[in-house]
Amino acid sequence: NSFCCYSGADASDVCGSCFPTAIAESGSFCASKGNCGGCGGTWCKKRFHCAFSGADSSDICGTAYSTAIAEVGSFCDRSEAQCSACQGKWCPIVVADAPSVTTAEPFVALLADAVENASTNATSGVAENASTNATSGADEGGEEANSFCCYSGADASDVCGSCFPTAIAESGSFCASKGNCGGCGGTWCKKRFHCAFSGADSSDICGTAYSTAIAEVGSFCDRSEAQCSACQGKWCPIVVADAPIVPAA
Repeated sequence: NSFCCYSGADASDVCGSCFPTAIAESGSFCASKGNCGGCGGTWCKKRFHCAFSGADSSDICGTAYSTAIAEVGSFCDRSEAQCSACQGKWCPIVVADAPSVTTAEPFVALLADAVENASTNATSGVAENASTNATSGADEGGEEANSFCCYSGADASDVCGSCFPTAIAESGSFCASKGNCGGCGGTWCKKRFHCAFSGADSSDICGTAYSTAIAEVGSFCDRSEAQCSACQGKWCPIVVADAPIVPAA
């Protein structure tokens, strides 16, 4: 009667307004009370209350008046039988429940085991992916291979994410380097990845990911594709602005 929800239509009631596509898949790593919070979700549980009246007599549960619900813990609220004895309707509701994670260590340990058991993702490519997010890129050439200089974008507050294809400095040109981009009036952009757990379109998690269903930057699930997969997430590319290297005058 419980589930892990990554995002809901109402931020103040994630469980009660949870998007169907934002529920952690049953049996997945995040679909447990102990792991849900670490995956960026809210642990939700179903309980019942006793409603006496509603705006629609044929749907008391769906239209119950807030003033016509038995007080929590009262005689009528304790069971379906006692609610019936009070001439009420036993109605299911979904509420948020505190996750059972006490410290970070058990969660990280479980994820580490999951990574170790991951098959196709636990390869030498993990180190390369991890370095993209966990470090600034010690290899200048490797970093610039996934970066570019953008002169203009459709959204001034997100030049890199909305960069016009024709506004990208030509590869190999003077401005197409982190050290020169800013002096050319451009914004230095680099590609990194994040781990998305759920989106509005299950066939395009990366393109429709809920903002609340993305692993926190620097967290275990965010560090590599293998660790993201262990968290049952999708490894998605994003483009972000990076501070240019401005040589001293």
